[in-house]
Amino acid sequence: MTAPNSSSALLLTALPEANWSSTGAVAYEAAVEALSRTVGSYSAHLAAQDARPLPDRTARVILRHERTSAARTRDLVHTTDTDTIGDLRQRPAVPIPQPPQQPAPSYVLSPQENELIFTHSIVRDLLAPFAPQDQPVALYLLGQPGSGKSHVASLLLHRFAPHGGCANIDSDLYKPYHPRYAEAMALDDRNMAACMGPDGQAWMHRAEQWAHHHKINMLIQETAQNPPYLADMMKASQASGFRNVVLALGVARALSDQGILHRYHEQVKDCGRARLTVPAKADLSDRGILATARLIDAEQLAHETAVFRRGEHLPRYHNHLRDHTWARPPAFADAIERERHRPLSPAEDRDFRHVQAKLLDEMEPEWTSRLLDIAQRAPR
Repeated sequence: MTAPNSSSALLLTALPEANWSSTGAVAYEAAVEALSRTVGSYSAHLAAQDARPLPDRTARVILRHERTSAARTRDLVHTTDTDTIGDLRQRPAVPIPQPPQQPAPSYVLSPQENELIFTHSIVRDLLAPFAPQDQPVALYLLGQPGSGKSHVASLLLHRFAPHGGCANIDSDLYKPYHPRYAEAMALDDRNMAACMGPDGQAWMHRAEQWAHHHKINMLIQETAQNPPYLADMMKASQASGFRNVVLALGVARALSDQGILHRYHEQVKDCGRARLTVPAKADLSDRGILATARLIDAEQLAHETAVFRRGEHLPRYHNHLRDHTWARPPAFADAIERERHRPLSPAEDRDFRHVQAKLLDEMEPEWTSRLLDIAQRAPR
């Protein structure tokens, strides 16, 4: 394989081969989420130590070490390593300090505390381990919530491992560093993302800046809810000397909506609570991905673009710049749209029906109407 950082390398002509199943992909996400909960628990314990008149320095060192270990393990677990995934999901949860009985009026940190956590914890654990590159790559992975981005991200991160590694720029990985993440999850898991959102987005923006300055490869998982903002991110990467590569998942909305509920259900089974993407954000993503694809084509915001189906290692659409011109007529958004609306293959249909039956059988009745709506919208 050509080194990803070679100026001549086309990265998206093929992905590492790995079997796809919704159950396997959701199990991997559940393992990653279990590690995030562990990171959040240690963050809560560190905050409790810091609030003491005389913090226990030895305890702080141990807590920071354990948090770093859990955080780095998230990027090391491979989506196909079913034994490790099963073990992580079955590990006892790290107990957290007793949370208050009611949510706080605001979870937003002060700018000073936000910056302190980024500089002393997030950089150390999740950015500093990667090597600077002469020709760094910014790999943008576009997909609706529930579309399977985490599965593909795992494959891509491991592909970069022998070539300086690749920082996973994702606000969901940073939110557990918030000292009240565990509290927000315990009190109201369905609204946790909104509570942690402002600080998570600030940390993600700072992580991009840090990666630009230090010239490390980065993988950015994006739901593209704000296309102009994402276009500005890509322009900033280009201006910093990065080669932008954009991979979009062509997944029908019904399948990604099913993925959201499947992920939520499995994580609730594991620990009693989970992250849940609200439909309004999925709507924004659905439209935003297409708008972003059009901007990429029109403004040449990437060196290479591709559209993949879940579980396939060859792209259904591929294009790249050659002498500042697209090698083929640009049709990135059209290719995504076409993949979203095509009939499901027999294997996809079997997988979809299997998950539907499982969720209808296991989820509470309050979810039935939503699941039936998903079934009606599945392309056939």
